[in-house]
Amino acid sequence: MRNAKKIARAAIKRVYQKRLRENPTPAESFLWEALRDKQLGEKFTAQAIVSGFIPDFWCAKLRIIIEVDGASHIGREGYDSWRDKILKSQRISILRFTNDQVITDRSACIAKIQKEIVRKQGSFKPHRKKIKQAPVTVKCVCGSRAFLFDEKLGPHLMSGKGERYPYGIG
Repeated sequence: MRNAKKIARAAIKRVYQKRLRENPTPAESFLWEALRDKQLGEKFTAQAIVSGFIPDFWCAKLRIIIEVDGASHIGREGYDSWRDKILKSQRISILRFTNDQVITDRSACIAKIQKEIVRKQGSFKPHRKKIKQAPVTVKCVCGSRAFLFDEKLGPHLMSGKGERYPYGIG
């Protein structure tokens, strides 16, 4: 029964998410024009589902949420602060702008977003690929015989003339 409720809630959120994407506010559309197509160097998604919430804009790589607060946020300050606490506990940065800020001074909003992107990029540590090292050759002299061990070729016996023979021959 619990799984059925979770599935139903997720389906409702996807429908709500689609509706929000199809009907953005004028301020959201205005800001989206600056965020879309990696214009600020990072990919932003409009109205994505993040930890069960649907923020206005989301950068998954740097974990940045941008909220444009308009008429729908009036009277929901308690809910917004509760949601912000949950998201911040997951190391997600949240930038909030009012509709008026976005419409009257979009460049200041973009500058603040760029500053956060640069800050997050400095603390962002991607998974590093292991660097392949060159094969190691080790020479070992045991009595009158010299052995070479090459990671690719395996153990080799070395003749007095510097020629290599597979181990066990010679």
